[in-house]
Amino acid sequence: MNIDEIVEKWSVLDTEDLLRDIFQQFGIKAAIGTSFQKTGLVAIDIASKIADNFRVFTIDTERLFPETYQYIRQIEELYSDKLHNNKIEVYKPDSRIIEAMVKQHGEYLFFDSPDKRELCCKNRKVLPNSEALKTMDVWITGLRADQSAYRGKLKKIQVLPADGKQIIKVAPLFYWTETDIDAYIEKRNLPIHPLYSEGYKTIGCIICTTPVRLGENDRAGRWRWEKQLKNLPKECGLHYQNGAGI
Repeated sequence: MNIDEIVEKWSVLDTEDLLRDIFQQFGIKAAIGTSFQKTGLVAIDIASKIADNFRVFTIDTERLFPETYQYIRQIEELYSDKLHNNKIEVYKPDSRIIEAMVKQHGEYLFFDSPDKRELCCKNRKVLPNSEALKTMDVWITGLRADQSAYRGKLKKIQVLPADGKQIIKVAPLFYWTETDIDAYIEKRNLPIHPLYSEGYKTIGCIICTTPVRLGENDRAGRWRWEKQLKNLPKECGLHYQNGAGI
């Protein structure tokens, strides 16, 4: 079965059947990438019901909240019997690249301009993610169409270039709503990231991520100092449609 046939088949499958087929066909050449938001948790939980050995990876930008590091350990322990090698894979930025960036632009360069913020995101998150993608053929993400207008224009399944090969990027919960996610979590009695109880809607880097006020969209808590730039997507670069951010 070629990639086009795979995409056609997967496009009509529901979430559970889609994840089951992914892991049956690709095994550990497929992996769930997550920053430990609710959608990623649901994807991990569904995978634990239909696969006995599956991969989960995350990017440690080295600027995460203390609560995130604790939560990673909690989720790793909860699903360790099903996780590949009994652990969550953690990818970090290249220390030499970070050192050079900070030396040239300063530790808090992300406040200076959108370009410098994107540089920080690229070095701390996008490049480590690219290293992770070298180990897989299928990248499973927690993207949902209702998270922002920009994300709503993306696709549930995309075929993207990555390091000289094609990779299938899949968002198995793309059409789930926030209500769907919350209902699943409540039904399964799953532990969510503790920052949600403090008003956070997304989980990212410290300073760059803030709680969300009533009436704001979920992405409003990212890089608040850029709010006057109406046409700039609140994205770190991982999910740009042209594939440059993968």
